[in-house]
Formats: sequence, structure tokens, C-alpha cells
Amino acid sequence: GCISVTANVAPSRMHNLMMAALKKDQDEVKRINAPLSRLHQDEFCEANPIPIKWAIKRIGKIDCAYLRPPLDELSPDFHGVMETALKEAGLLFDN
Repeated sequence: GCISVTANVAPSRMHNLMMAALKKDQDEVKRINAPLSRLHQDEFCEANPIPIKWAIKRIGKIDCAYLRPPLDELSPDFHGVMETALKEAGLLFDN
């Protein structure tokens, strides 16, 4: 099995990555993972689940990034970090 924070924002890509891994298709795993690598790292710029909840909202999958106390929404200091990671992953596009 796999526990993946990234799967919350890119579920089909992570599913495809895991299926390729189970088939031992290293080239396909690398191809799928490459654009996600920054997201894998930057989604921990603050405590989980703060950044990933913000990311899911930012790509339009949910309406609100509210988290129950004591957690708060992602600091504006990290919005750019997460937007860059989402763009590199192909999950967010410039309008």
C-alpha cells in the first residue's frame, strides 16, 4: 500500500504511478513522478494538512480551505511556493 498526501490533490496521477510501480515500470514511474517532485516536497511547507487543503481549494476542487482549530489556513507567505509546485505538476495554469 501507499500513504500519499499528494494523492489528495492528484489522485489519478498517484494511482497511475502506483500501478506503474507495481508493474516495475521504472521509466513510467519516473515520467509520472518528475512533474510531481516539487509538490511532494513543498506540500510540507507547513504542517499537514494545511498546504494540501489550500492546494485542493486553489485548483477548484473544494470551496473552502477551512481547518478546525488549532489549525489555520495556509500562510500567505507560502501561497507562491504552493502555486509554483502546482504549476510544475500541471495542476494549475495561468489565467
